[in-house]
Amino acid sequence: MDKIYFELEPVQYGTQNYFRARLQISDALRVIPNNENLTEKVAMIEDLYEKTIRECREIYRQIRTYKRGERLYRYWDIADKIMNFLRQTDQEGFFLNYPASHFARDLEVTSRTIDYLLAFRKQIADKNQLDPTKSLNYYTRRYCGA
Repeated sequence: MDKIYFELEPVQYGTQNYFRARLQISDALRVIPNNENLTEKVAMIEDLYEKTIRECREIYRQIRTYKRGERLYRYWDIADKIMNFLRQTDQEGFFLNYPASHFARDLEVTSRTIDYLLAFRKQIADKNQLDPTKSLNYYTRRYCGA
């Protein structure tokens, strides 16, 4: 199945921030005959991205209040939310260009942090496999060579 490549840009409307998907017109034109509900899918992706960002920001906001072992689980939760977004958009026939840069911009962290979180999450499929006596740095060194 062909994928429609997209990017998300933050847009402010009044006091609210939203995210607008931008598609490659050549990809959309190539795939449109097979996707009559393209507008609905794009709206779903925009809403899903906004929800993912909001939930990840909330976890980041609270992360310093957790003890060391619990922080590890919260980092895994953030990475899992990002992975779920990428998985769902892929299932809908979309591919986010440079996901680390989008999430880094909107979560106000570095792209490297997002890369590390995603590599960490890819290696640890179930957060029950985590050792709470270890830090995120332990896992990023182990799985990302950081």
